[in-house]
Amino acid sequence: MMDDAVRRAEALVLEAATDPGAWSLALGEICRSAGAYGATMLPLEGRVPGTPHSDSLSELADSYFRGGWAERDFRIRGIPKLSRTGVVVEQDFTTEAQMRKEPYYQELLAPFGLRWFSGVAVRADEDVWCLAFQRTEEQGFFTRDEQLGLRRLAAPLSRAATLGRRISAARLAGLTDVLEAVGCASLLLDRAGHVTRANRRAELILGQDLAIARGELLAPREAGVSAAIRRHVAAVLWSPIYPDAPSLSPVAVPRPGRRPLILQAQSLRGAGSDFFAPGRAIVFVTDPDERCAPARETLRLLFDLTEAEARLAVSLSGAFQLPLAAKEVGVSYETARTYLKSILAKTGTRNQAELLSLLTRVARQRPPAMLGESDPHKGKHRCSPRGGIGC
Repeated sequence: MMDDAVRRAEALVLEAATDPGAWSLALGEICRSAGAYGATMLPLEGRVPGTPHSDSLSELADSYFRGGWAERDFRIRGIPKLSRTGVVVEQDFTTEAQMRKEPYYQELLAPFGLRWFSGVAVRADEDVWCLAFQRTEEQGFFTRDEQLGLRRLAAPLSRAATLGRRISAARLAGLTDVLEAVGCASLLLDRAGHVTRANRRAELILGQDLAIARGELLAPREAGVSAAIRRHVAAVLWSPIYPDAPSLSPVAVPRPGRRPLILQAQSLRGAGSDFFAPGRAIVFVTDPDERCAPARETLRLLFDLTEAEARLAVSLSGAFQLPLAAKEVGVSYETARTYLKSILAKTGTRNQAELLSLLTRVARQRPPAMLGESDPHKGKHRCSPRGGIGC
């Protein structure tokens, strides 16, 4: 691979690392330089759907995850060679005779006319990925000279990926800080479902009922609840393949003598995070006993909300995500979406985060003059210690 092609590849990956929408184009152009049919980026550990790939491999990527091949990828035999030298090809870990009978090649690759592969190690700090090039049988295997050319991609692509990861880490840290400011307990999860960051409000909730052990979020008192949390996190990470999985529903974490914590994870795909980001999902934890929601009548008078819109806004002010809020007020998800659009328009907010910030301020400041009522507490109005429907 020529110097100008290597520099172009670095520029493309740098652009894609800061703008996830550019990945398909970037990998397509790099493939053409490498004489490959297609390419995909696969992490060595924690493979979940949504990894970047060229358009030519969209169907293969879907089959790879939907068919369970991510857990039984025959090519993982080449990881030791990849780690040592930065590049690996089929000839390093198998033979043509074995390829002719191995299910990975015959059941996954053969229907797409694919056979040969070369992987290049791409490192983003401590995270290691494989840029996997795919060739058809007619295109043939990657020669030794071609492998030497591909090896030159490793350093520049790693620089671009590392920069993208650090930019994303700063962005996600800012997100958890914003959620902290509006009273939301939140934790970031990586693609393996392990906690990489928790804001201060989340740390205050953690304890005997909800804890982090070896990076995993679990309920120490309840083995069954811990299993439900694992299923919920896995369902969110795999939601591009199984968008209707029952385990996508929030998890209630019981607490002796108190109302349960409500735990709900949400994928960060499509929300500005790139594929090298240290966070792939965010978990919201709501404590109904501490949360103070604005009164429905307050919201109706201040923002001219309908009764149904006010009820949904109160539920959302508990840091609930829209599906759970819809369930709590007894409407369908589509109806809740319609209500939310109207609420955003009437309150002059652009998204749910801004709305939550506004509702939090309203809950804390309840001026009687605007409500047309007297306040017997004369500015000392307090929320019920049980939180819930109103103040």
